[in-house]
Amino acid sequence: ELTAAALESRLKEELPDGFRLHQTRHYTICYWTDREYAQWVGALYERLYAGFNNYWKNRGFAPQPAKRPLIVLVFANRAQFERFARTDMKAEPTGIIGYYHVLHNWVVMYDLTADGQFGQRDRGLSQALSHPNAVPMVATIVHEATHQLMYNNGMQQRLADIPLWVSEGLAVYFEAPDITSKQGWKGIGKINLLRVQRA
Repeated sequence: ELTAAALESRLKEELPDGFRLHQTRHYTICYWTDREYAQWVGALYERLYAGFNNYWKNRGFAPQPAKRPLIVLVFANRAQFERFARTDMKAEPTGIIGYYHVLHNWVVMYDLTADGQFGQRDRGLSQALSHPNAVPMVATIVHEATHQLMYNNGMQQRLADIPLWVSEGLAVYFEAPDITSKQGWKGIGKINLLRVQRA
């Protein structure tokens, strides 16, 4: 069991300089953007954590508490994210805005409001995230966090040969965004209309 100081020391060895930490009950958010955005991610993920565990408990499963804080990396912008992802993934991060790295056991993303695609950042975070363009982006970061939860709450085993349709299907089941909600996500098992249109 890592102490908070030992965890921070380990992260300093593995991550680019300049990050700060935001701790929630179950997550350690390493961020290079502003604190407000890190707090939004933390609150969103804590809601997902609670909803995920309640969902499975109500269906007779017994998800286990995560044994250590779940690590989330939030880069300041897409360019910074891509520089890190090329090394971390050992591949070109073309067309992705976030991912779960099964070996490092962390979710990696960037500040979705940083590049002006939802209008001016100073309009406020909740207003930016209620923009229609935010829908697939919020879905992606919830999707990747669901993978992390499945592997850390005893529902799936990391590095096991899990059929893709099971692993991805479960993440899709939890991902559906709701831009009318302050956090951008509200429920489980809702239809993600963008995926339906693609299908």
